[in-house]
Amino acid sequence: MEEVKKPWFRFYGCVPETLDYPDCTMAEAVENVAKKYPDYIAYDFMGKKTTYANAVKDIIAAAKALKALGVKEEDRVTICMPNTPQTVSMFYAANMV
Repeated sequence: MEEVKKPWFRFYGCVPETLDYPDCTMAEAVENVAKKYPDYIAYDFMGKKTTYANAVKDIIAAAKALKALGVKEEDRVTICMPNTPQTVSMFYAANMV
């Protein structure tokens, strides 16, 4: 395969050209962070702070709700919501199903 030229990287300073990603789903990555840093703030929405531990609890609850509605692995799920914590929970919950 031919090497693709990436001239824009010279403007990026110390940013690497490639990143190493863990071999897990996005939901598993969030769960791993929650296990390591349960009391860290996952997000602050309009002054309400939520820890990773509580965020994962919300994600798991949303995943259970999706499954109860009949959503299963390989299904396509569209999430049409405003930028709120519930949207984040649904995004990762769909990834968890």
